[in-house]
Amino acid sequence: APKATAVTAPKATAVTAPKATAVLDVADAGTLADKVTAALPRYASEPHKEHRAPQNLYPIKGLEAALRRRLGDQRLLQRALRKASVN
Repeated sequence: APKATAVTAPKATAVTAPKATAVLDVADAGTLADKVTAALPRYASEPHKEHRAPQNLYPIKGLEAALRRRLGDQRLLQRALRKASVN
């Protein structure tokens, strides 16, 4: 009987939906897509640092942290939102 073998995906497997301006012709859009595809893996997070790795990029994690700091205490925010929704 044949042996089952595990299939693993490459480390940086992900799906993206990039968009480009209609001003670009197809060749230029393809060149841009190639450049973005080559650049993205360096920003992919690691599983031991981010549970959404590699889909969540480090710059996004930093943005989320900055927004959390700016919003302040989550309990106070929730209380204010509840109060505002009643009035």
